[in-house]
Amino acid sequence: MSSPIYEIEKLYIELLNRPAESAGLNFWVNEYNKSGGNLAGIAHSIEQSAEFQALYGGHEWTTGTGLMVQVYNNLFGHNPDMQALNTWAVKYIGALVDHTSIADLNIQMADAATGADLVYLNQRVVNALNQQGLNAAAHDAAPVEAHVATDVLLVGVHVEQDAVVF
Repeated sequence: MSSPIYEIEKLYIELLNRPAESAGLNFWVNEYNKSGGNLAGIAHSIEQSAEFQALYGGHEWTTGTGLMVQVYNNLFGHNPDMQALNTWAVKYIGALVDHTSIADLNIQMADAATGADLVYLNQRVVNALNQQGLNAAAHDAAPVEAHVATDVLLVGVHVEQDAVVF
């Protein structure tokens, strides 16, 4: 298991598409400790924030596919391939129809990442921690394939495999 600092930094990227600021990171680490490690509760609190609502429009997307493509781009820096589109768009459409958690889907999509997408996402977390002067290696328990990138800055990683352009 990664440290709370790593997990909360990852939540910021998964849910807000940006690194945590120092005060926010400290606040949520304290909440994590008070709650006995309830990351889902923190994710749902972030989902209720004005920033999350502004980013994802409070379920006001025209289509679940459009929302899914935006989240995918936010997480991995490129459009989804057809397999990802077919897998995730249905889930986002369901969330919009049922008014269920978009945050949960963002986290599930991030947790399902493999290959270059996993490396890209984990590199964003490592970079964010390093920018705050935190030793990312001390907080990181990311999958082994992502450790290859800890000394490499991946700028504009672009995977072209039947990419869907919207």
